[in-house]
Amino acid sequence: MDEQAGYKWLRGVIRSEMARQQITYKDLLERLNSIGIEDTENNLRNKIGRGRFSALLFIQCLEVMGVDTLKVSMLEDTSSNFSKPSKRKLNKWDAPSEVYGELLAEEAEEILRRNPEGSE
Repeated sequence: MDEQAGYKWLRGVIRSEMARQQITYKDLLERLNSIGIEDTENNLRNKIGRGRFSALLFIQCLEVMGVDTLKVSMLEDTSSNFSKPSKRKLNKWDAPSEVYGELLAEEAEEILRRNPEGSE
């Protein structure tokens, strides 16, 4: 995934939640002001428009909009040839860290198989 796809996803998350709740930039700024975030409406609009802002601001925006959960599906929504590890049902005797480690190992092997030089 390239940086621009990531910025586009971040921008989309904030904007789609604003649209869903019918919140303007002014409304969002007022909510951010209420938790001590000082900014201008233009500056906030530009940051979100570029998708370039801190992780802290991202979380603060979600918090003041009342977002409790977020489905992170960025990898599925981009044109990247990278894919999430397949889901595997845990057996009651499997330690979660072991299963996750196996999935990461399988993923690493696949990446190396596709690109033996190690550079993407």
